[in-house]
Amino acid sequence: MLGRVQVPATVRRGETFEVRVLVQHPMETGFRRDLNGQAIPINIVDRLACRYGGREVFRAELGSGMAANPYMAFHVVARDSGELVVEWSDDRGVISVDWGRCTLRALPGVLTLRAEAPAEDAPRQAEHPSPIASSGPADAITWR
Repeated sequence: MLGRVQVPATVRRGETFEVRVLVQHPMETGFRRDLNGQAIPINIVDRLACRYGGREVFRAELGSGMAANPYMAFHVVARDSGELVVEWSDDRGVISVDWGRCTLRALPGVLTLRAEAPAEDAPRQAEHPSPIASSGPADAITWR
């Protein structure tokens, strides 16, 4: 998932500034059909969060009512100097972070984490399958 984050070039301490986020994502609802009549599986951005100086300043939980390529704008107060990090994830386990993206896939008996990053100083592509054992509810996973 690609995206764009826009903020002002400079902001004074105590000033409110606007953060604009555009996520490039198809936002498929699961109700449409392709040219062959097959249902297009649901695929939506389900979460977007922003941290400023290590503190979460914005969070949104999205649903299928959002259009493709969702756009959001929100305001933040510049209290101190700090890094602004925007992350989003979709219902297929893809998480976009400032250095690239991670995909977590769970299949019977194996959990695979794939990390991709184009930047020189970020981790390069890696994929790590690991056997798992479920010991309780469906959302409880034990790594071996």
